[in-house]
Amino acid sequence: MQLHDRVNSLLRIGEKKVKEKNQGQAHYNPNRAAGIHSIAYTKAARGFCDRLGDKCKELGVRSIDDIDKSVLDAYMSRYKDASPFTRSREISIANKLFDTRYTPKDFGFHTKRTLAGITRNRGELPARSTSNWERNQDQMEFVRMTGARRSSIPKVCANDFTWSKDGKEVIAVHLKEKNGRERNAVIRLEGRAWLSEIVRSAQSPTTPLFSAADSHCGTHRGRSEYAVELLNFLAENKRSEHPIDIYDGRKFELFIDREIYDRRMNDPHYPNSQIKSWDKDVLLETSFMLGHSRYDVMWHYVR
Repeated sequence: MQLHDRVNSLLRIGEKKVKEKNQGQAHYNPNRAAGIHSIAYTKAARGFCDRLGDKCKELGVRSIDDIDKSVLDAYMSRYKDASPFTRSREISIANKLFDTRYTPKDFGFHTKRTLAGITRNRGELPARSTSNWERNQDQMEFVRMTGARRSSIPKVCANDFTWSKDGKEVIAVHLKEKNGRERNAVIRLEGRAWLSEIVRSAQSPTTPLFSAADSHCGTHRGRSEYAVELLNFLAENKRSEHPIDIYDGRKFELFIDREIYDRRMNDPHYPNSQIKSWDKDVLLETSFMLGHSRYDVMWHYVR
């Protein structure tokens, strides 16, 4: 109970991170934040408290004030065959709860973390993606044509699509993504007929069109393909004598926030009309379609 109370006293969920100011202490880390700001870290800390509590019972330690290095040594001995990640996690939580600065070396651990040593409790990490498996094909194609994130796939319904002014095909999809963000993504020309048919044949306007993709399905690779294909299309379309309006005349009405767009285009950090040989407006438009509004994020998708 005392250990869990200590966790409660450190909770700062939703608050701005503030760096610790105990520079005079050994092993001071200027990037260490005071308190616990992550729900996932909180869950890990709760598990640590339960495990350490059991060890304290075994050792006859009855107060949190009596937990010293010798108690932690006895506790950490159970992790002698654990992965470097697991050891570091336990030591990190101990440092957070007891305001210490221990490192793996303090407990006799010297093994560096390597890719070959990364395993999970069910054996080796999977050696291949499930992107090519039949049950993920529609989901992957949807990502390639819309740039949607994995979390959006099972949420999309027929009601989320916008039809062209002539009613012939869908041109956009409304995506509900991480942290509650929502956006409209333009559908690549190659995927409009396919998605239009899926929307027309939907069981109801509010029935999800796709099941969730497998956790090992490479949806980010699909987003990267969307980014590359859209960027190249926009660049070529801009130079064409007969450009195609993929936004159906609703570029700033439906897809792009004009105020943010103008601010980014006039950013003094990017005074030139091109960035790494790409036109600024083309880069920025593609960034918006991926759910961003920054130039620099594009290099995660385009090489």
